[in-house]
Amino acid sequence: MLKIEDLTIRYHGMPALSGVNLQVEAGERTAFVGPNGGGKSSLLKAVSGTVEEWEGQISFEGTNLAQVAPHDRVEMGIIHIPEGRRVFSGMSVRENLLVGAQRRAARPHVDQQMDVVRELFPTLMEMLSRPGESLSGGQQQMLAIARGLMGCPRLLMLDEPSMGLSPLAAETVFTGLGRLEEFGEVTLILVEQRAPDAFELCETAHVFESGSLVSSGRSADLAADGRLAAIYLGEV
Repeated sequence: MLKIEDLTIRYHGMPALSGVNLQVEAGERTAFVGPNGGGKSSLLKAVSGTVEEWEGQISFEGTNLAQVAPHDRVEMGIIHIPEGRRVFSGMSVRENLLVGAQRRAARPHVDQQMDVVRELFPTLMEMLSRPGESLSGGQQQMLAIARGLMGCPRLLMLDEPSMGLSPLAAETVFTGLGRLEEFGEVTLILVEQRAPDAFELCETAHVFESGSLVSSGRSADLAADGRLAAIYLGEV
């Protein structure tokens, strides 16, 4: 589904990612893990079209994305939920969710996707009239993910969904994400500092450090590699 070939990303001429090659299959759940500054978030931004200085090739379902504008990538089903939640603070929870359903392919399925949100994050459905700014950090993160799901994503990219959350809120978020496959095929890329949670959710993983891809494989195998875990992942 997603193919990255010799991808290099620069900010003001300085490399953030260098010569990365990887592939994500349809329906796969894969984690990008490793220390901060590894280039994980930059890769997601390149796929969604929000970095300007890059070279290499990014293909989605056989289409080269080089000349595809960010809004057209959304129409293709590429949904990127960046770190920091970024809910519309002055809009209600319901309005936030409906904003996520503006993709043309999603409009006929609003009721169906609202049912998915109800199953994954039932707490949100009790807050539909509340403004986004009144929600806790964990609730805002659930809303950001739910808004992305309202777009009927083909590829859902999540950047640090547990950042700044309490252990209980993070557990609620990961529990909801773990049930995604119950509601149809969604390809998931998860950038996450909490490697154990990422490995539990995702079948495969890629380890990044200092702008390079240093290891790839099944999550269980990477977690069992003591040397790799000690150097790049902390305690797994």
